Amino acid sequence: MVSGPLPLRLPLTLLLILALCRSAFAQEVTVDRIMRIGILRDRTVKQVLVMPVRDVCSIIVDGQRKGDLATTDGLKVQVVGGKLDARSLNMVITGARQIEVRPVSAKGHFRLRVPETKMAERTYPGSLGVQVVGGALQLIDRVPLEAGQANALDAWRAIRQQADPERRSMWIAEGVDVKYQEVFDGHHLYNIAWAKDVRASLSDWAGRVRKWASDTN
Repeated sequence: MVSGPLPLRLPLTLLLILALCRSAFAQEVTVDRIMRIGILRDRTVKQVLVMPVRDVCSIIVDGQRKGDLATTDGLKVQVVGGKLDARSLNMVITGARQIEVRPVSAKGHFRLRVPETKMAERTYPGSLGVQVVGGALQLIDRVPLEAGQANALDAWRAIRQQADPERRSMWIAEGVDVKYQEVFDGHHLYNIAWAKDVRASLSDWAGRVRKWASDTN
């Protein structure tokens, strides 16, 4: 998601790719938001610092709970040898494939700092999943759907209604599902490197969005 108003806030936004999943631990429907820091979206992120807010967080490593992280502590996560290395005041995790920082209660949040940038710390709801993709960190903010929200599209509709009820900002969806145009104002392909013919692929996707608009309006 890119929120505005544009272009002033664009460098400081997060691009969010949506996917609907079911949590294997809490058995609740969630929205996964893959986070790319705005000014770093064309570079890799090698290290992050995660800190609990309001309540302790459980640390889940490759599907197994390894302990709790207190609000007075932080977890530094980085890539070492192609896998995750994480350290806090009382915890050392090496060689992990995936780490999740999960608040133990609904009131819990997490703060995120990226040392490679000068961006201020930000606070996010839900839990944070971290894994290695292409030698860099991929950050996934997993937010439970609220009551009455059947899917990710409903969740984004509620988010926009709360954050931008008068639609004064431009919201751009990212991915390969044009149905999100019900909520967003445009569509963006974050990575087009897979295409054998970039110009033809971009033209094709532009046509898909226009066709969706024509079929639904």
